[in-house]
Amino acid sequence: TTEATSTTDGSLQTDGGLSVAKDIVAGDDVKLLSDSAVLSFGADSEIQLIHVADDGLILKHTGTGDGKEPSLTFQAGDNDIAQDDVLGSIFFQAPDEGAGTDAVLVAAGIEAVSEGDFSSSSNATSLIFKTGASETATEKMRLKSDGKLGVGVTPTTQFHVLSSAAQSIATFAHPSSSTAAVNGGALVAIQNTNSTNNNQSSLVFNDSTGAASSGIFGFNVDHSSHEGFMKLCTRNSGGTFAERVRVQSG
Repeated sequence: TTEATSTTDGSLQTDGGLSVAKDIVAGDDVKLLSDSAVLSFGADSEIQLIHVADDGLILKHTGTGDGKEPSLTFQAGDNDIAQDDVLGSIFFQAPDEGAGTDAVLVAAGIEAVSEGDFSSSSNATSLIFKTGASETATEKMRLKSDGKLGVGVTPTTQFHVLSSAAQSIATFAHPSSSTAAVNGGALVAIQNTNSTNNNQSSLVFNDSTGAASSGIFGFNVDHSSHEGFMKLCTRNSGGTFAERVRVQSG
C-alpha cells in the first residue's frame, strides 16, 4: 500500500531494468520521471510517444521509408450512429487560470459530428470548429461531408458566410503596387472552368428570401480568344429579372 513518488520508494523497487511478459494493470498513476522519456509501441517499437521537456509530446514513426508516417485515429465505440452523434473531439482549455469563471471554460474545440444515420452506404460527417469569447466554446465554422464550408451558418452553398453582428462580411486585401490596366492591384477572379463558348460567370445579389434582385453576368464569348461581354440585370416590381445594361466586347 506504499505510494511510489520516485525511483527509490514504493513497495517494489529495482535498480535495474524490469521485464514483464504479461499485461500490466496499474490501479493509479503511471509516471515517467526522465526528460525525453519514450513510450514505444509494437513488436519493432516503431511507434513512439516522446516527451519534450517543458513543452509537450511527439508522436513519431521510426520507419525511414515511404508510408511510415504516424497517424492518430479517434474511434467511437457506438454501434448505432445516428444524426448529430459526436464521433470524436479535441478541446482546448486553461482549467487552472486564476481568474476563474469564463477563463476556465473550454476556449476552443474541434468535433466530428454525424450528419445522419450511418449505414452501409453512408458515413456523412461534418467537422465543427468551436471558439469561445466569454462562453464555453460554440460552433463558429462547419465543414460538411460534401465539401461545403459555412462560417456562422450551416452551409447550403459551397462557401456560405453569415454575420449577424458585423456589417462588413469579407475583406480581400493584397499590398500590390501594380498600375497595370488589366489584372493589376488586388485581384478577385471568378472563373468558369467549362470551355463551352458563351457560358458565363455571375455575381448575383439576393434578397432575404434568397431570390435574385440584381446581378452582374460576364459572358465568355470565345475561350480561345478570351472575348467576352457583360450584362447588368435587375428585377422590376412586376417580378421580371432581365438585362438592363450591356457592355460589349468592343
